[in-house]
Amino acid sequence: MKINIAVGEKHVQVGLDRMVIGFPPPKLPKHDVQNPPSQELLAHMDAQKKSFVSHMKHIETMAKLGPHFVQKIKGANLQRISVKSDDGEILFTITLGFSYSTPVINIELNPSKISHGKWEELLDLLSVMFDGHYYELYSRGVVSHAEFFVDVIGENLSDLMLIDTGRRIHTNYKGTTYHGGRYSRLVGTIYDKAQELGVAGQLVRFEVRLNRRDMQFGYLVETPPPNPLSNFLVVHVNQLQSVANEWNAPQLANHIIEFGLHEAVKNKNAREAILAKLKENAVTWWKPDLFWAAHRKLLLKFKPGQVGGVAPQTPPPLLEIATL
Repeated sequence: MKINIAVGEKHVQVGLDRMVIGFPPPKLPKHDVQNPPSQELLAHMDAQKKSFVSHMKHIETMAKLGPHFVQKIKGANLQRISVKSDDGEILFTITLGFSYSTPVINIELNPSKISHGKWEELLDLLSVMFDGHYYELYSRGVVSHAEFFVDVIGENLSDLMLIDTGRRIHTNYKGTTYHGGRYSRLVGTIYDKAQELGVAGQLVRFEVRLNRRDMQFGYLVETPPPNPLSNFLVVHVNQLQSVANEWNAPQLANHIIEFGLHEAVKNKNAREAILAKLKENAVTWWKPDLFWAAHRKLLLKFKPGQVGGVAPQTPPPLLEIATL
């Protein structure tokens, strides 16, 4: 499921890609030597863990009732169960088992690959796997990983530069630069999607990834954080070079490309001035507010109606949500 947007002469597609919803196991509250947990609390936590493991086994049983296939994860006591629709389309994948004795329940799905007709089937299948039906996952699940993308047709990746307005570290994986570490709360990147798909033509994907185990899934759907796309800026490399030339520092463009704006320009005032100039020269199709509005519209498709006979509710935030 994607949303098509015309921005000037550019055709843009906005969508949700890989999403992982974690179902957190019971966790013993923090304590120290002077204030050890009581025996009653330890007994309660033990009962909670046993209930969680029993729930995990129930989910495994329900997932295997219909079409599915199982993949064992090497080197770990985990299995991935891909649940299919009757016509063979994968609707979601569940990771179950233990990681260093900690029970794991993760639901992974890709909304951009789920056809409109399969949406109700997806929610119905999820509803039979949880004691509280779909709403239990919606209100207790946390955002282990969520990808928001913007695909732009007719752009050449070599002509574009992604500017990080913050100070996230640069990492490189298989030739792609990421703004933020692998498990950072917010990660941004831009890459050649046509090349990844092995198709002809020009298709560039900008993508932001959230890793927010401090945020409930329902909170992301109904009360999302500030626009994560606004932390980035897409400019043409020629415009970047022009700005560098204006500062009589032609090598500055290469330094920004290699190290990022924050590392390339240490002086705060100079960095803010350069960033302001780059914002004036962003590519014409870069409309982060418009894109985020479309992403929010897609997120609302996860809001429960009467799935599993449970009336919709608005879950409270798991923790206070910090600004990205």
